[in-house]
Amino acid sequence: MSEKTSKNPVVKALAAIYDFFAGDHVILAGVAAAFVIGAILVRTLHGPMAIDLIVFVALIVGGLVLTLAREAAGREKPHQ
Repeated sequence: MSEKTSKNPVVKALAAIYDFFAGDHVILAGVAAAFVIGAILVRTLHGPMAIDLIVFVALIVGGLVLTLAREAAGREKPHQ
C-alpha cells in the first residue's frame, strides 16, 4: 500500500481543512495567536477595542510577512 492510501480518513479530512484554511503553518500560528491574544485583551484585561484591533492586525500581518520572507529566501536569484 502506498503512503497516501494508508492514511486514516480523519487525518485526510484534517489535512484538507488545514490546507484550505491556512496552507502554511506560520499563517495558521499567526492567526491563532491573534485570536487568543485578542480574546485575552478584550475579555480578561478589558482593553479598548482599538488596541485589540491594532494588535490583531499586527499579528496577522506579521504572520504574512514571515511567510513571505520564508518564500523569498527559498528562491534562487536569477542568473544575469
